[in-house]
Amino acid sequence: MMARVARVCGHSFLASLFGSPPLIIDAGFNHGQFSQAMMTAYDARMVAVEPVQALYDARARDPRLRAWRAAIGGHDGEVVINVYAERCASLLGEVTPGEESSGETVALWTLARLRREAGFDQADLLKLDIEGAELDVFEGAAAAELRCFRQITVEFHDFVWPEQAVRVRRAMALMRAAGFRRINFSRDNTDVLFVRRDLLSWPAWLWLRFVVRNLRGLRRRLRGERD
Repeated sequence: MMARVARVCGHSFLASLFGSPPLIIDAGFNHGQFSQAMMTAYDARMVAVEPVQALYDARARDPRLRAWRAAIGGHDGEVVINVYAERCASLLGEVTPGEESSGETVALWTLARLRREAGFDQADLLKLDIEGAELDVFEGAAAAELRCFRQITVEFHDFVWPEQAVRVRRAMALMRAAGFRRINFSRDNTDVLFVRRDLLSWPAWLWLRFVVRNLRGLRRRLRGERD
């Protein structure tokens, strides 16, 4: 049977690879839409990480959701995150003239630190939507650490910062070397899925990459949705 793709909040993944119940890591929790959708659809156990104080404080209280206030990056330490009034907070970027913003100091964790704090060895899915800092995560993680995640769904941000394009290509090469297959479900790297090679056969990967991806993209364009 060919693998089937699900998509939640712009992130694609293979639910057929989930355990019961799945353990899912939501890095870039934001307002919690992704976590809530995964708990509703899959009764998932969620580990959420959100650096912005107001968003962390406003999270829903659910026994399936465990949350930490931290940013995910390439090393452990402390960092100031830029919090904007009209766009997502980020460790990157500059304030434009007239833009309302503030800075918040927050703990910076690697994936290894996150695993220690949350107390898990393996997870079914890691969702990374951290406004450009995903590149630091990939560059700072050992291959064995990355393989603790069965799947990783990522929104890269070279569409915002084109100068990141070289590092995005490098991150994709690092993931291939770490033992992952890649399927890009978008034209601008906003919906990229990495699946461990031992979990996804070569024929299934080809089916997803060259048939499913193009059919889904065509349907979205016909509906006028973002590709």
